Amino acid sequence: MLNDRVLVIGGGDAAARSAVDWAATNQAGCRVTAMPRIAGARPIGRLAHPPFRVPEAAALETATAVAALLAAPRRGAAALPVLTAAVLAAAMDAPLLVAGADLFADLVGLSAWSMNVPSRPTDALLARHIDIAARAWPLMGPALVAAAPPAAGAGFADAFLAGDQRRVEAACRARRRAARADGPVRFRRIAPRSAGLRPFAIYLDLLPALAAAGDPARALLGGLDAARATGLLGMTIALFI
Repeated sequence: MLNDRVLVIGGGDAAARSAVDWAATNQAGCRVTAMPRIAGARPIGRLAHPPFRVPEAAALETATAVAALLAAPRRGAAALPVLTAAVLAAAMDAPLLVAGADLFADLVGLSAWSMNVPSRPTDALLARHIDIAARAWPLMGPALVAAAPPAAGAGFADAFLAGDQRRVEAACRARRRAARADGPVRFRRIAPRSAGLRPFAIYLDLLPALAAAGDPARALLGGLDAARATGLLGMTIALFI
């Protein structure tokens, strides 16, 4: 759904509260699934009220299991919360809102294309481009499904589950090309090109990491219904708020 969002919060308590307040104000018309905060973090009462909601339990369980495959061995357990958020966002066809530039290092390994900026965009511009990001996969996805051979969709999911390495490698290349073509156009009003040190957007593709996970990933996705497995082989965009 175009008005779904997933929010993951890093940084300290003051930054976390500021991010929650920003999302409450600027994403008030959306359904914002807020990921559980790390153990020991101070609670933020605003998260108990709309537009925020907790992840659906079964979806969170699946996302956590998939993220565990992505986290090991390169990223480790510390990356699990943000990787779980990325998996859930991909499954929901929703942008991932990331509070905390410290989380960039855990996500960049899933990047098909990324954009840095010198400084944070204005609130209005950032909110507008979250809406713009929400429209990316609904346009890119069908094009990748229609590619020859398909690089997304149910037909491609069957090839992934069958361990068709050539199809998977071709799909990874096609998806990377699609992201690199889409990103500069979609975010051209932010900047003409990536520059600066502040992360702004990452096109996240779970496919290369799932392929690298091998048999455990195929077994996990093969145990899901077809629609959920296909969704987990999609892409999403992380935006740093």
